[in-house]
Amino acid sequence: MPVFSYPALFTTAPTVDPVMLLILGILMDALAGGARVTRVVPGPTLLLDRMVRYLEPKLNRSRRTTGTRLVRGLLLVVFVALVAALAGLGFLILARWLPGSWVIEVALIAALLGQGTVFMDVIRARATNVAPNNDPHQIARDQVETLAHGFIDRGVAPLFWFLMLGLPGMLIYRALAVTARRVGNWDRAFRFGWAAARCYDVATVLPAILGSLVLVAAGFFVPQAAPLRGLGIMVRRGGAFPSFAQGWPIAAVAGVLGLSLGGPRPEAKDDRVFAGVSDIPWIGAKDGRARANDADVRRALFLYGIAGLLMMATALFAAFIFAA
Repeated sequence: MPVFSYPALFTTAPTVDPVMLLILGILMDALAGGARVTRVVPGPTLLLDRMVRYLEPKLNRSRRTTGTRLVRGLLLVVFVALVAALAGLGFLILARWLPGSWVIEVALIAALLGQGTVFMDVIRARATNVAPNNDPHQIARDQVETLAHGFIDRGVAPLFWFLMLGLPGMLIYRALAVTARRVGNWDRAFRFGWAAARCYDVATVLPAILGSLVLVAAGFFVPQAAPLRGLGIMVRRGGAFPSFAQGWPIAAVAGVLGLSLGGPRPEAKDDRVFAGVSDIPWIGAKDGRARANDADVRRALFLYGIAGLLMMATALFAAFIFAA
């Protein structure tokens, strides 16, 4: 008999607690984070990215009207999400006939996360410190923002959708995130990418709020941090970013660490939450420092790690409550 069967419709192995699958996936992601496994075997994120790259030039043609491009952008999002959902459901159906299928699901959960990858990418970036404008403060702000964004996009949001809809929900979220990163644009003038960006926002807004609260709570364990200030900045300024969902964690981290993040820039990286948007407002307290440095990045890494531990503790607590 299963300990509990939520979500029953989307569970591979009825003898394994879904929350325990999630915890094992988090541990695998933490242990293998940053490993370039996709060089040998392409993961689901890479496959979804290749699909979007193949379809985008065929649908987003400049001679189309803005209305047509908006509809086509929305169709791209729906199609990629539908493929991801069907792939997840198909795997679960087949997995019921395979012994030990839960091991494969744990590996897929780890592949659809990526918190360890975000952490290691920032560690590697600190070693190189290369930026187009060679501004060390901009480099440090980029790395702090990457951690804040990555905690939601590669951690809380996929976990949230796994708890809601199981592995298919996790795949759907990753499909929306990949589409937004590849073609999304938060400027309404770019109708094709605007649809992808806003669909991603809708799927991320609730996990972003919950994850931002976790980041604020983690601030109580970080030296020289101000978690209550972070909570205030999160509430007041979280909606000022082009992506209203991802603005919350960046505002929370800015307040907790006493920084000013965001700010206008001539170029926005493709993997940024505000890709393609240059007029980014400054987010932070009145006395927040825009001249971030390597010490701030180290504190952000510590905050990120503590928040990850709090998230895992929450999952363990949920498993204990359901089991009881």
